[in-house]
Amino acid sequence: VEADAGADALREWLESGEALRLAPPEPPSPPFGPTARLGLFRLDQALRERSDGTFDFRSALALTLLLGAVVQLLRGRVAGPASTLLISALALIEADDG
Repeated sequence: VEADAGADALREWLESGEALRLAPPEPPSPPFGPTARLGLFRLDQALRERSDGTFDFRSALALTLLLGAVVQLLRGRVAGPASTLLISALALIEADDG
């Protein structure tokens, strides 16, 4: 550090707290995995409550995938997106029955 001041003046300036200000450390971010699981759990609970138990997250996702498969079939995309979406939706439905 170079300064155009005497040692005593520099020492007073450094000790006054005007030379260096430290920001408080930011709190650490929560881990993504548990945060995502909690968010999905809350979404699942909200879907169950609002649909009087008719839908949960898994069934809503399966329905969305089925609708996506139908849209892709209507567009003539049978081999690619439609079959993948349909298989994923059926896997979710099968897993829900077990």
